[in-house]
Amino acid sequence: MNAAAAMAEALGVPIPPAGNSVSTLASTGLLYRVLAISQIDFRNEAAFELAANLVEEAIDMQRGGSTGNQAE
Repeated sequence: MNAAAAMAEALGVPIPPAGNSVSTLASTGLLYRVLAISQIDFRNEAAFELAANLVEEAIDMQRGGSTGNQAE
């Protein structure tokens, strides 16, 4: 998984062809996670687990679920 693929998956959009773009609506929490993914150094083995967790949280947010980070 690279940053572009993880970001697209988190946003729920396909990776656009070079020179094209896609549009989507995103909450600030979702955008925060996508921006965090963009800063991950994928040369580090632990980065893949971190990216997977951020993608999973982002998908949960899109579905209206809880990320588990909220205080009860």
